[in-house]
Amino acid sequence: MRYWCMPNRSLAVLCGVLLCAVMAVAAWARPLPHPVLNASAIATVLRDGTIQVSVHHDALAFAMNDLPGRIDDAQMMGLLRGPREDLQGALEAGRARFEKQLEIVVDGAPVAASILSAPTVEQAETWRDSGARPVLPVKLDFIARAGLPAGAKKFAIRFPEMMGDVVITVQTPGAEPLAANVRAGERSEEYAFALDAPRIPGTVTPEASGGVSPLPAAATPVVGSTRSGLGFVRMGFTHIIPEGLDHILFVLGLFFLSPKIRPLLIQITCFTLAHSVTLALSVRGVISLPSSVVEPAIAASIAFVAIENICTQKVHAWRPAIVFGFGLVHGLGFASSFAEAMNGQKVPLGPVLLFNVGVEAGQLTVVAAALLAVGWFQAKPWYRGRIAIPASVLIAGMGVFWVVQRVFFP
Repeated sequence: MRYWCMPNRSLAVLCGVLLCAVMAVAAWARPLPHPVLNASAIATVLRDGTIQVSVHHDALAFAMNDLPGRIDDAQMMGLLRGPREDLQGALEAGRARFEKQLEIVVDGAPVAASILSAPTVEQAETWRDSGARPVLPVKLDFIARAGLPAGAKKFAIRFPEMMGDVVITVQTPGAEPLAANVRAGERSEEYAFALDAPRIPGTVTPEASGGVSPLPAAATPVVGSTRSGLGFVRMGFTHIIPEGLDHILFVLGLFFLSPKIRPLLIQITCFTLAHSVTLALSVRGVISLPSSVVEPAIAASIAFVAIENICTQKVHAWRPAIVFGFGLVHGLGFASSFAEAMNGQKVPLGPVLLFNVGVEAGQLTVVAAALLAVGWFQAKPWYRGRIAIPASVLIAGMGVFWVVQRVFFP
């Protein structure tokens, strides 16, 4: 095994400066856990002529009228641990906004919805007091119900924009449950229903389950339309770009050892196969690891590939095997985000596959961007010293920082 050493002192000084800079930026930035979806929902058309909508969301961010990705964790913790009356006031304001902004449209006309349940101070305090260091987000539920006009045939929903994208599971009488992705602030596609459709055996009604509307015991949601399918592809893509900085840095770590197409494609293929396997197995409940293990492992994988880039000049035989192993870990990270979207329901394989397609599109976009930016210079004698090594130092610095952050300051 032949290792590379820095050719001169100036390059060592440059890498040291870059490392200090990235550590300073990382220390200033908010913690970066694996991105999760902001909200998920279940919409159930009941045979009594009503529709019930249950929304599982980031209660503190919505109470503060902001998106989870934009608001600082310290602000949410300040509200959670601050005066009780402030928390109560924010939750009540959130309830009023939800009631005003939730839009249920039946056959093209809006219908009024009443709130059956909303996040309470007691629920938030229970979350706060559940451990010495409560982990954000605080996910709680809104439940609303609206009457359906006689002869109604289809409905659509618009959720409050500050809930971000919402993954919705739609249950209608006599039909398979559908899964769809609704973009922030946009109205969903229309979902057809028939109140006189034959009953699905094993269906549990909301009335029999305390107001919650779970799926039938044997039912798994399916993708209902092309628009729904593209929504899951887009969800996977945005999980990488712009939300998945850790995954972006891992892919760049693979690129900077050798931007040549063949070895890069071998590594990307190994990574893809591995995370596809664990994504599918994890969302089906076959394997599971806590995020306290998965997130530091993802960060460690980033640091490892970047440090190896600094120490060696070529793709050794073991590199694809190591990348495959790291891909298994990254797949568990993808799965945690997707499972969050399904709100505790059975996870459908169709949306999982489409989500994975989006993830792959995001990763290939990262590779294409890197090739366009610096791939032209790979044959230059100065490419490794001036581009690949400094970039790998930056990536390694972020990876090490995230390992420490996710282990000791989750």
